Amino acid sequence: MSTPKKFYFDVWLSQGKTVYRDVPYEVVTDWLQQGRLLGEDRIRPAKSEEWFMIDKVPAFSGFVPRVDPLRTDEKAEALEPVETGFAWGQKPEEEEADPDMIPLIDVSLVLLIFFMMTSSVAAVISNIAVPAADRNIITLADEPQVLSIGINFISKTEPAAYQMNWQTESGDHGAVRGLNKVDCLKQVEAILDKGNVKEIRVAAHRSLAFGLIKDIGAELEKYRESGKVRLIRTELGEKK
Repeated sequence: MSTPKKFYFDVWLSQGKTVYRDVPYEVVTDWLQQGRLLGEDRIRPAKSEEWFMIDKVPAFSGFVPRVDPLRTDEKAEALEPVETGFAWGQKPEEEEADPDMIPLIDVSLVLLIFFMMTSSVAAVISNIAVPAADRNIITLADEPQVLSIGINFISKTEPAAYQMNWQTESGDHGAVRGLNKVDCLKQVEAILDKGNVKEIRVAAHRSLAFGLIKDIGAELEKYRESGKVRLIRTELGEKK
């Protein structure tokens, strides 16, 4: 296989007034690409007489660097700073002196409404305003046709004490104390056999068991159904 023929050229650098002789074609193209040779430099085949400008020689003009027409070589623009997303030694932005208080206000309002609602419910449950039950016999001079039953709390180990005061439509009236539950219900039966009343009013101490008060109400309900009593009302109080 034959070796390809190599071409050699003489190169004349116009700026340095320097001539390089017998330079291979590949070296000339490398110098052009590296910028060591310019289009205005001269070249000629080795051992010839006439010089040619490199950018006029088709074999080398394609290797001559060209200036991009869209780029600018103005010094002022070349020296402009380039903005980047970070900078060495740049201090972070200081936090705002006044924090946003709107979220804190919203949370405070929600908590305030929550506590107001819970405290209102607790107050309604624990502090129901009801008339107090008096241990003393109720005077019925201004409340005719009413049968009053007072149930007093003695202690946790002793049964409740009952007292009664009444005045019927027929004019029968009276008062009695120191009864138990059975005697109290018998007395109610005897009173209503003599005459009807408009209302039976039960005043019970708050410390009494709810079941006891409920049982008394259930026992008295039959008199309302029979028409001997128009209304049955139960009241809770603190007094004995």
